[in-house]
Amino acid sequence: MKRGIITKNKKAVNFLGEHGLNLIIAALCLFILLLVGVSVYGLLWGNAAKLEQAKADLKNIMESVNSLNKEGDSSTLILYNPKEWFIYYVSKGINGPADCGGKDCLCICGGPFINDCNDPKKSACQIYTLHVLEVKSSDTSFGIKIENPIKINISLNKDKVSLTNIA
Repeated sequence: MKRGIITKNKKAVNFLGEHGLNLIIAALCLFILLLVGVSVYGLLWGNAAKLEQAKADLKNIMESVNSLNKEGDSSTLILYNPKEWFIYYVSKGINGPADCGGKDCLCICGGPFINDCNDPKKSACQIYTLHVLEVKSSDTSFGIKIENPIKINISLNKDKVSLTNIA
């Protein structure tokens, strides 16, 4: 009986010796294929999730802006997502996103430049004409960068609404 076990083990050792490298290469190929699949999924559908987050944040900002009734009113919002996107005020004089229709609007865009707002897959915009809007940041010259988390103060002073990040 022991002889049969030894013979089977020798066959197993011979099989692994002959095909072991092939098995390792096949496992590596499957791992690489999985990584590529995850990357492609993130490229194709990752921005859709960020765009939905941007739309939700924009809605919250606009609700806070619209709740300001008199000079001196202010509110504070905390934004968490989408990380690495920016809040911009797009003036009607600028060739802005189609969502703005040539009017003043507030946008959350997936890039550090205001021109990034022109890509509808990477921007959420809403027209706002009630007051003059001003977006101020302590660390960038054009917009407020959304980092985890970021506090934004929204205030009404002299018929101008200011959005300022709080450090």
